[in-house]
Amino acid sequence: MPPPYQGGGYGQGYPQQQPGYGQQPGYGQQPGYGQQPGYGQQPGYGQPYPGQQGYAGQPTATLPGGPPPGWGGAQPPPPGYSAPPRRRGPIVIAIVAVLALAGGAFGVVTWLSGRGGADTPAAAVQLLAQDLNSQNLIDAASRLHPGEAQLAADAGDVLVDELVRLNILKPNAELGLGTVEFKDLQIDEAAAEQVRDDLVINKVTGGQIVSQQGFGDLPFTEEFAQRAFPNGMVPTTNAPTTVNVSDIIAQTGEPLRLASVRVGGEWYVSLFYTAADYGLRESGAQWPAQPVPAVGTDSAQAAVQETVQAILDQDMRRLIELMDPAELQVMHDAGEVIIESAGAGEPSGAKLLELETTETTVRGHTAVQLKRAVIEADGSRGTIERDGDCLVATEDGGAPQRLCSADLLDSIGDAGDPTLERLAPRIAQALFDVQVVTNEVDGKHYFSPGQTMISLFGSALGVLEPQDITALLDSAN
Repeated sequence: MPPPYQGGGYGQGYPQQQPGYGQQPGYGQQPGYGQQPGYGQQPGYGQPYPGQQGYAGQPTATLPGGPPPGWGGAQPPPPGYSAPPRRRGPIVIAIVAVLALAGGAFGVVTWLSGRGGADTPAAAVQLLAQDLNSQNLIDAASRLHPGEAQLAADAGDVLVDELVRLNILKPNAELGLGTVEFKDLQIDEAAAEQVRDDLVINKVTGGQIVSQQGFGDLPFTEEFAQRAFPNGMVPTTNAPTTVNVSDIIAQTGEPLRLASVRVGGEWYVSLFYTAADYGLRESGAQWPAQPVPAVGTDSAQAAVQETVQAILDQDMRRLIELMDPAELQVMHDAGEVIIESAGAGEPSGAKLLELETTETTVRGHTAVQLKRAVIEADGSRGTIERDGDCLVATEDGGAPQRLCSADLLDSIGDAGDPTLERLAPRIAQALFDVQVVTNEVDGKHYFSPGQTMISLFGSALGVLEPQDITALLDSAN
């Protein structure tokens, strides 16, 4: 591994891009992380963090349509109207996610990382707004936190590469999903909250947010477009939506909050921290005074083994300690609140005594796959081993029991579709080929939830072939 960037207060930096990382889109849809107490599902992330419940983190449906009829700007609400409860997530979060998806179309490469920072927290937001207004999505993506952008880069690469391989998108496709403009954006720098030396919550007090979302002219191949849209493609780009910041303030009772994080001496806009900040406020909590430190292991295999054991023990503190600080420093910084919200879990009593894995390199990270594990529970010890497309479980003194991909197919039953039945064995095999991805930071190894989800996503698409897509579309039609 090359030496990591030092993330000035944002943990231990993020690793430089390794050969094979590919293009780096801005910051788009992120794979899921499980559930994280008090945060809820965060827009653009996919699955929520482990244990997370609460904050939904998505814009309220009424916002794009504006305030109630007759209520605009400084005008009072109509008679009998009662203000809605505080919104759980700002539209800015969703718009930054759209930016990331749109930015992914332009292949933001690694050399942009660290080149788009600003001298102040507010300047990072203003530069992002300026780049969006000029539709300079490459520069706009560089204003987002480099570590978060790197994760999105890999997710975008996997998605586009697989869609091109499956003959859904044309080669060298640029995948844009909309545009966003921030007009006359006003930031009250005097009201900014200095959470820590490296974390500031900006207050957006005025302006407009104009977004236009949709698939527009996606670069589908002719073969796919003809089968998927036999009657011709219907334009899917929505009409522009304008949101007045003043209307949002009138509804929520406070300015929009947008986090800036300092990395390597420069400030970047952070979607992770913005979502976490709203999650904390929704739960009535404050940012903890001290983060939960990152405490890694000496090997990738040990990082996975200790992560599994922390889950078995319901040990939220150890689980956070083992999370990749380059990818999820926000989990460390909000860790004490997460731990308190999770409460004292009930350990399973199971112990992962031994773990043997097969290691491979995935996008510059070390990925491990189960080879053999020894587990002890309720005074009994058992072994699980990988044998081709089967898992063999043997309890001390007992006969081996095999679980194979064919057994999974039997449990699914008749799919009723010959194409799905033909794909089922490959899908089952992909489940057996799960890889857990780790990351090395400052010589220590950590569990990488985001990279693991990207690998799972890529594996699921990887079992398909172009003729499978054709057959599925023909079956649907």
